[in-house]
Amino acid sequence: VILNALGNIEVNGKHVKEIHSKLDGFLRHRWGCERAGQFSEGDGDQKTICRRYSWNVEDLNMLRATADVVTFFELQGWEIQVASQQQVLEDGTWCREQQLLFRPGRTEVGTIEPHVFVELYAGEGDPEFFNDEEHTQVLANQKLRIRGIGPGSDRGKKSPELVAAMEDFATFVTSYLGGEQAEGLAGEEEYNCNVFLCRGKFENNLAQWTMRLCDWMVDRLGWSFIVSSLCNMGEFGQNRLQQVIFRYDGDKRALPVSKSVNPAQESLDPSRFPDYWVFDEVLEQREVQRVKPCKTEEKEALQDLVDHTFKRVLTRDRVPDDDAEDDEEMPFRIEVVQAFRSEHAWLNNQLCESMEAAEFADFEVKTSGIETLLYERLAPGQHYMYHGTNPSSAMSILKTGFVLDHAGSATGTMFGAGIYMAECSSKSDEYGRDDGGNTYP
Repeated sequence: VILNALGNIEVNGKHVKEIHSKLDGFLRHRWGCERAGQFSEGDGDQKTICRRYSWNVEDLNMLRATADVVTFFELQGWEIQVASQQQVLEDGTWCREQQLLFRPGRTEVGTIEPHVFVELYAGEGDPEFFNDEEHTQVLANQKLRIRGIGPGSDRGKKSPELVAAMEDFATFVTSYLGGEQAEGLAGEEEYNCNVFLCRGKFENNLAQWTMRLCDWMVDRLGWSFIVSSLCNMGEFGQNRLQQVIFRYDGDKRALPVSKSVNPAQESLDPSRFPDYWVFDEVLEQREVQRVKPCKTEEKEALQDLVDHTFKRVLTRDRVPDDDAEDDEEMPFRIEVVQAFRSEHAWLNNQLCESMEAAEFADFEVKTSGIETLLYERLAPGQHYMYHGTNPSSAMSILKTGFVLDHAGSATGTMFGAGIYMAECSSKSDEYGRDDGGNTYP
């Protein structure tokens, strides 16, 4: 089945179990489509039918259309196998097109297995920056949309599995992506977010966030990944939209979770919160964490730290820059362009409890004694350290803390599994990458 945003539908396939006749009735009576042509090849079980329909639709909601078609085939005992979308040129107009492949499955006729359909729209950017291969931009109008189907959804009902998945999805978006729920279309939920980055026309972190969504749905919630499909829209494909489909196939084996404690359910001592925190949602324990862009004075203080701990020494861990002059392969300075600060109630509580329980001797590191606004915020025994990573991982660390399971996933673990930190900004800079895995100029 091919769905076209200009209102054209094409159906191709063998005439098995009267599926063409049933789909014809669905398209004409439910969607108000009109036949626009038909031809067939072969006979009997080998007969293949191709039908075209016209559909009077404005502002096509492809997410809903996809869910509706999958619902129809589920009720006939068929299962979706492939979903593929692209931008096509039709009658001189560029439009979005979705291709769906189905075949008879194990689903009982008249039953709809729980499915969720998710769209991640990376947003739009400044055309000037799309032509700039050196600077990274945060895209505008970023959105995530989710729609579900399941037993009874053809009658306007939601199954318990679907309700739980939608609630858990909301937790994922709000807690880990910092998203906020927006007013969505009927039957679906929509969230605004600010996590998608782009450098030039082609480098972006949409795939990384798609993988984290899949990890959450599959490993955390136990749903099955069915298919993922990317559509590159815009003049040169710079506006990216990812569609991901999951299905619930029943209870699976218990999967280990990184933390046995749910931070949102813990009552924390508010006297431990730093006096410079500003988010009322965190201070009043209505939310576990929030991430805030640093103020100008905080960025200036961080720049002082970076400058004082920068050593212009070229080591074997720095990726060679073949385009640089011999005396310029090692940077002369690191400039703080943007900085964010995490107000994380649960991680702060863990830090306080650990320091209260531990016996340690204070010691000096290279960031010690640099008197700045940031230095005044340290308690005895606390120091600032550096960690080199990419922008997406940095934002994730701000929101969840370090995850030991990820240790060495990018550069290995010379001293075993652990959190690798450095006293010198120039050392951690050797491990800094953009979201495409490339070094910064």
